[in-house]
Parts: sequence; C-alpha cells; structure tokens
Amino acid sequence: MKTLGIAAIVLAMTAGVNADPIIGQPINVTQNNTEASLVFIGSDAAWTGELFWIDGDGALVGPIFNNHTSLPGDTYTIPNLFNTGDDILFAYKVVTGETNIFRMDGADLNQFASEAVSSGYYHMFIEDIKLPNGDMDYNDNIFDVYTRVVPTPGSLALLGLAGLAAAPRRRK
Repeated sequence: MKTLGIAAIVLAMTAGVNADPIIGQPINVTQNNTEASLVFIGSDAAWTGELFWIDGDGALVGPIFNNHTSLPGDTYTIPNLFNTGDDILFAYKVVTGETNIFRMDGADLNQFASEAVSSGYYHMFIEDIKLPNGDMDYNDNIFDVYTRVVPTPGSLALLGLAGLAAAPRRRK
C-alpha cells in the first residue's frame, strides 16, 4: 500500500506542470452549469480517513472516498451543478488515529491543498494531522477533480435547430 501511495503522489505531483499546490484554496467555478467529477488517486496515510463533499446547505455528503479502501481510479460525480463564483468544498473525517473532521468552509482550510493542472482539471491533497502540528506532507488522501460545463436542454435544442438549418436541403 505504501509503494502504491508513494507512486500515486509522485505521479500526481509530476503530472501538473502548470503550478505548485496552493494550500488553503478551494476550487472556484468559472462557468454556470458546471459538473464536478472526482477520481481517487491514492494515499500514504497510516490513519484512516473519509472524504466528503459539502453541499450548499453546509451538509456533508458521502463518504466519497476512504483512503484505505478506495482504489485508484474510483470515481464519483457530485450530484449538483455549480455556477459562476461557487466554490467546490470538501471535508475530511479522520476516523482512526487522532480523530477529527476538517472542513474547507471553516478554520481548517489549510488542511487542504490544490493544484490547477489545466482548465477544469485539479489535483487535491489532504493533510490528516491538525495543523500547525501536522507533518504537512499532504499525502493522506489525494484525488483529482474534473469540471465540465453541462449544456442546458434549451441550448441543446438550439444546437439541433442550428444543425437542421445548416444541413443541405434535398432536391426532388
């Protein structure tokens, strides 16, 4: 497990060449009707922890990924569309070791680090020991976030009409 976790960290850290991880910054949505999908990468944590998504009412949804039982490549799509200016927020519950829960919408934002790899693609890293006493390795739950705009039904209908108008007409 440790080798897999280290390999995942190296892969995650080297795949994003655009920026270094930024501590304490959530993913901010830049377009309406944005969907977010998560992909578990790995973990190198001794303690067990669970990832949650924080919905618009502040409630925890999940657990999504458990850092010891989830497999690299496991995916989850957040059952909510985000709009311009929304933050995609997560919580992390440490269930063994020094039990705790860290939320991105509170004082524990620095337990989370993010890296914008490209437009709509982010690496997320979590530190499971309460800061400032944590080891700051940010390798306790690593996952990717992919965002994409979901066309609304009205825009799909307009695309269909545009396609019909542009299609050549048959001659009799």
